[in-house]
This record gives sequence, C-alpha cells and structure tokens, in this order.
Amino acid sequence: MGDGFQLVAGERRWRAHKLLNKQSIRAVVIECSDQDMAALALMENVTRDDLTDYEIAIAVRRAESEFPQRTRLAKVMGVTRNDLYKFLAFDELPDFIKSDLDLNPSLLAANSAQEIANALKKTGESGLKAIRDLWPLVVNGDLVPSKVAAAINAQVTRGVSAADAGGRSILKIFSGKIQAGSITKDVKGLTIKFKAGVVTEEQETLLREQIGKMFSISE
Repeated sequence: MGDGFQLVAGERRWRAHKLLNKQSIRAVVIECSDQDMAALALMENVTRDDLTDYEIAIAVRRAESEFPQRTRLAKVMGVTRNDLYKFLAFDELPDFIKSDLDLNPSLLAANSAQEIANALKKTGESGLKAIRDLWPLVVNGDLVPSKVAAAINAQVTRGVSAADAGGRSILKIFSGKIQAGSITKDVKGLTIKFKAGVVTEEQETLLREQIGKMFSISE
C-alpha cells in the first residue's frame, strides 16, 4: 500500500475502486499485530460466499503459524474444532489430489476430504493404490466424492474394482404395473426393499425360507 500501511481486509472493495479509477476509498486505520492481521484476513476469507472449502483450507494453513493453539484458530474462524480439522484434512491428501484441487477447488468438500484422509490412514499403501484408481472417476464426474472413502475400503477389503466401487445399480420390482419395491447394490452392500402391504404372508414366508437356505436367520 505504501507509506507504511498494509491492507488487512477489504481487498475486493479496494480492487473494485481501482477498476472504477477512483482516487480515494474510505478506510479505517488501526494498529495491528501480526496475529491480529492474520485473524482479520482469515475471517474475511472464511466469510466469503464464493470460496470453496479447499480455498478456505489454504487460507487456514497460511494463518496457522500465527495461531499455534488450534482452539484459538477455530474461535477466530467461528467454527468448532471438529470443523477446523475437516479443513486441515486437505493437507493430508496425496499430492496428485491437491494438484487437481489447485486447478478445480470445487471437486472436493471438507467433509469428503476428511473421510478420504481417514480411510487412507486406515488402509495404508493399499488405500493409496485404491485412491489412485478411484480419483480419476471423481475428476470425470463418474464417482460422487462422498462415496470415495467407502469405495477405498471396498477395494481394499473386498477386492472390488474401481469401476464397480463407484457404481450403484437399482432394480425396480413390480407387482403388475405397480412398483412393489427395489433391489439396490452399491459399495455399502445389497438392499432389498418392499413397500408396505405389497407382500402377502405367503410370499413373505417363501422369501424367508429362501433366505434361510442361504444364510442363518435369528429373531
């Protein structure tokens, strides 16, 4: 800014004035410590509607050196410690994911980032191999980010392929022309649902007998 002044907050308004070729702008001049300036800058970033979670996470990392206590950092941001850790989880993701987020920061929300980071911690090298297969599906829009953590676990524990891990199939069950239920298969399992009143007692008995032939059933 020159003359010993530094812009702490209001950068967008300042840039707008410059674009309009205005020679002056109303400002408040205060004395600030480095921590105060970091807090004000962070608060402005966090409250911006146009920032993604990843961009907020970058701002948090920049301010972290001024706030060694994360409780204080969370208070400055106006969030809980749990929410703060969700933003910090971006830093735990593999570099190839962060490189893609640098280009398209809206790919991943903080909730999903934390879930993926936790899944990678639990699964180690196998999980890292799985996310390398799965991540291109996210980038291409073929896998919803909120399902990535479950897909990692499915690929590591059950040997499910990346293509199958990201997939979800739904078969509709009909009784005549009326939909009676559905069969849903995804990374979390197989779910069979029937609408209330469409299955007779005789049909229910047959279903239970058939399932009993395949698995053990207990009340």
